[in-house]
Amino acid sequence: TTPARRSRMQVVFTIGSGSGKDHELVEKFLAEANDELGWLDIRSHPLGLPSDAIRVTMYNHQTLDTVKVVRELMHDFHKRHA
Repeated sequence: TTPARRSRMQVVFTIGSGSGKDHELVEKFLAEANDELGWLDIRSHPLGLPSDAIRVTMYNHQTLDTVKVVRELMHDFHKRHA
């Protein structure tokens, strides 16, 4: 889709190319995020289909503290797998 039509309620990213070993890291990140932040909607594809993307959904109001928790999870994951 065109950028103007993309949702601003989701932060979408991947790790590296998202394929091969990077796809393994995507799956590992999703598992860790859901173990630690199961209360936040972090998944690969909205319908549960396999994908190289990671989506953090923010349709409900998220506090600054929540954003900081997600940021720390991402920074910690990066330090361990860079």
